[in-house]
Parts: sequence; structure tokens; C-alpha cells
Amino acid sequence: MQTSPPPEPVALPRSKALVFGAIAIALPLFALLLVEGALRLAGAAEARRAPFQPAPDHPEAVVLSPDFGAQFFRGFRPGVAFDPLLVGKPAGGLRVVALGGSTTASFPYTFPYGFPARLEDRLAAMLPGQPVEVANLGMTATNSYTLWALAEPVAELRPDAVVIYSGQNEFYGAYGTGGTQGWTGTSIPLKRFLIRAGQWSTVAGLSGLLGRGEDDAGESRTMMARVVREAAIDRDSETYRAGIAQYEANLRDALQTFTEAGIPVFLSTLTSNLADQPPLGDEPEATEAYERGRRLLAAGDTAAARAAFLDAKEADGLRFRAPEALNDVVRRLADAFPNVTLVDAQARFRDAGGGLEDATLFADHLHPNARGYALLADAFADALRQTLPALGEAEDPGPAPSAIDPVEEGVARLQLTVLTSGYPFRKDRTPEQAADAARAEAQRMRAAGGADALAARVALDDLPIMNALDLAGQQARAEGDTLAALRLYGGLLHWQPFNESLMAQAVSYALANPAYDDETAILGRYATTHARDAFSYNALAAVALRRGDLDGADALLDAAERVAPDSPEMLFNRARLLVLRGDTARARVYFGRYQAAAGQ
Repeated sequence: MQTSPPPEPVALPRSKALVFGAIAIALPLFALLLVEGALRLAGAAEARRAPFQPAPDHPEAVVLSPDFGAQFFRGFRPGVAFDPLLVGKPAGGLRVVALGGSTTASFPYTFPYGFPARLEDRLAAMLPGQPVEVANLGMTATNSYTLWALAEPVAELRPDAVVIYSGQNEFYGAYGTGGTQGWTGTSIPLKRFLIRAGQWSTVAGLSGLLGRGEDDAGESRTMMARVVREAAIDRDSETYRAGIAQYEANLRDALQTFTEAGIPVFLSTLTSNLADQPPLGDEPEATEAYERGRRLLAAGDTAAARAAFLDAKEADGLRFRAPEALNDVVRRLADAFPNVTLVDAQARFRDAGGGLEDATLFADHLHPNARGYALLADAFADALRQTLPALGEAEDPGPAPSAIDPVEEGVARLQLTVLTSGYPFRKDRTPEQAADAARAEAQRMRAAGGADALAARVALDDLPIMNALDLAGQQARAEGDTLAALRLYGGLLHWQPFNESLMAQAVSYALANPAYDDETAILGRYATTHARDAFSYNALAAVALRRGDLDGADALLDAAERVAPDSPEMLFNRARLLVLRGDTARARVYFGRYQAAAGQ
């Protein structure tokens, strides 16, 4: 039996084929958009698209969300400072935003002791009675891609200035050319596309699923050990050139955004420990240059020694310290943009070290110690004062403070132990041996008791730092250690910027101890820049009067009078000020008002 051949397939007309093809492509895209829309309505990944979120229980202020930094990593979320900014920018005030990596984020300290916090204190001293906000947006292990991603959201905050200290993580930070995220190659557009794509809720969800558990998979290495893909980046390599190129491209575009928004930018050169940090890599050229520098330094030739140490850093293939090519980019871009002021931190540190950057200014290979952070704050403050009209006539209050509270000292010491116990500082140790060495130091500190024990518990995530500061403060007061108690109050206030009762308690305690007026002034300035209440203004005015700063007291009493014109403390302090200035007639008027307000 013969069978008929199958019928020939009927070809669709070209127009219909195109329509069906378009539908086949559009349906999954439409489904994806529906899922994306639903997730966005539910608020998924909102912090990636809008990094500034309402502060918990305080919708009048915004803070940088910790989730924003998570998009640059898998299995790691960099910590962020809790530095709220008011939604409504205060009239007549000064708002500054600080951008950068772990140095801006204040490592090895927590954010109350980094240069942004010390900059805020110094600016508040320049502008008594006026609102001052300095928001620290620094994040560990981030680099110029974070500057690029944050530029537009930061511009929308309408800051009076942006300060930038960034560049040490260009090779091994997020999307660094020699780091473990280097699978993206050297394409700047591709990396930017991935960052933008990561702000989609669907992509964020998939990324979260893929990265879930990575940080709990028995990883004992430090962040420095985990981010290195290329441990020997030669100056003639494509990896090196790509790192310099991406830094310049991202920084240039961020500066262009701020320029178009009319925001002054203060851009700093990068500095690092030259004299007391041997090369981290294994290049013989770097080792020879470093040893030559040590010999020259021992012979008393500091200038030649510094040149040799710079050669050692430049030849060091393990590029955790920024090469001088990045400082060349900083200087070039500062010249190219009229709204950008160069802040030469490298020169400031060199001069402060007697012609050489060394361990008297650094806690490790590149992060400043307490003295170094105060120096960096001073460098930015001086540049702001010389450039911004609001600060043009302000008196220079002197260097930023560098004191650290005892809990913070312990936390920093243990952080540095963790960092330097293994790779790349101790290549002879396995990750497990390095972790054992850090645990042994933590156990030693716990056994020592006091602030060290509390610091160890903080570092081991056994005790929130706010609780540790509170417990240490109670102990210091019980032991009569007023100076330690005042410094602990200062640290605690930064973690609780909305706690006005704590501010009042801290300032009242400080006022009762006139022997420590420097610490009292720091507490009072923090309270006036955050609580902005009559009590804080009056307290700081009382300190100013005790120190003979009549102009500062006058400005602070003006602020107190605007807030509470019938405040007995303000009226009494105003009468004192007028007596000191010889205006006894007006002093009697204010004293009479004080008596009436106080019911005398």
C-alpha cells in the first residue's frame, strides 16, 4: 500500500514570522518586567537604587543603607557609619559628605574616630551656633566604582562640599582589575552595566541566592587575603594600566556630576606608610629599594631614604598601597575642574613625619593611626576654610583632637592583630594559624578585664559596641576616671545621635568637671550639631565663657536665644558675657529677665 508523502510545510509570510518572533522574545521580557514591578512594589533591593533611606524611627533624617555596599560583593557587606542627614537641609548650616574606602570608613577604628568625625568637630568649632553636618560614606574594600555610583545620589543631598579620599583599593577592591572580581575583565562600560543591573530587584534576588552562605563557608582568611587574584601586578602590565584608567574614568565622571550640580569638591592625594612597611610582594627590586632606604635613613639622609622607599612601593607588585600614578591622576583632575580643590595629604603627612611617612602616623601599611586621622581632618578643614565663603571669616580653632576612648583603643588593636596575623603580612602562616593567633590575642584581652575585655567582646561580635561603651563609661565613673568617662561618652554619642537625654547627661557631667574643658567642648559641639537645643548651646557657651572665648560664647548664646528666648541659662550666661564686655547696662536687663524666668 502506497502512502502519500507528507505535505510540504507551508512557509509563513515574512511579516507573520516577524510578528511571531517578536512575541516569542517579548513574552519572557514582559514576564520579567512584571516580576520586577512586583518586587519593586514590595520594596525589594530599594537600597541599591536609593542608597539613602529614612533613619530607623526618625523619618526626618536619612542614612546610608548598609545594603547599598552589599551590591559590590558576594558574601560580604561593608559596614557603614550611622551619620544621619536631615531631610530638610538646615538653613544657614554647613553640609559636607565624605567619600572613599576603608580610610574614610576609619579603619582600624570605628567611625567616631575617623577623619570625617574629626572634621565635623573642627568645622563646628569654626561655626559656633550654626548647624554642621558631615556624613561619612566610606566603605571598606570599595573603590572608584562606588564613587561613580554614589555621585548622583550624593548630589541630590545638596551638600556644600564633598571631600574625597579614595584610591587605595583600585586593584583589589570591588571590581578591581587584579581582584577576585576580575572575571569582568578590564571593560569599564561592562562593570558599570553590571552595577546598574545589580540595582534591579530580580538581579539582586538572584545574586543573593547565589551568594547565600558564602561568608559562612568556613572562610578564615582576612579580606586582604580573599580579594587578591593577581599577587604580582607589574607596572608594564595590562592589569596595572587598566587600574589607573578605571580610576581616572570613574573619578572624572563623579567630579563632572558634582561640577554640574555646582558642588565644591576637595580631592586628596593618597599617602601610605613608607619607612616602616616592607614590600608586601616578593619582587627583588622592591626589597632592594626598601633595604637601601633603611640604610640611607640610618645614615641621616631622609630625603634620599624617602626616594628609595617610594621606589620600593612602586616596585611592590602586591598593590595594596596606591602607586604614584594615582596621585598623578588626582593632581591632573584637580587642575581640570574649576570646582575641585586639591588637598595634598601626602605632603601633609610627609612634613608631619619630619620629611618621611612612617609608623608615627600610620597604624599599618596605609591606614592612619589616631594622630594621622586628626592630621587628615586638619588637611581637609584647612582647605575648606580657605575656599568656602561660609568659613572665610571663621577663626581657626587649632588642630583636630586625636584622643581615643579606651574601648576603641582595644577594638583597633585587635582589628590590627587580625589584619596582620596572616597574608600578606605573615606568608609563613596558613589561614587557620593566622586565625588562631588572632583568637589568642582576643582571649588575652578578655582575661585582662576592663576596657580590653569589652573591646574583645565587641571584636568577636559578642557585645554591641554601644553596650560596651556604656558599660565602660559606668565603670570609669565609678572609679573616678573622669577623662576616660568623657571620652567614652563622646564615642557613645556618635552611635546614638538621636538620644537627646544621653547628650544632656553627658554634657551635664562634663560641665561639672571644668578641668577637662577640651573634652567638654567636644561633647558640647556634638550635641549642638545634632540636638540643636537650647541646653546644648547654653552648655557650650558656658565652656566658651570659662575659656575666655567671648565671640564664640556670643554666637552660641544667639543660637540658644533663637531656640528658647526665655531660657534662664541663656539669660544668665548672656548677662555674664555682657559684664565681661563692659556693657553693664544691658547686663542688668538680662539679669533681670533671668530672675523673672527663674522665679527669683
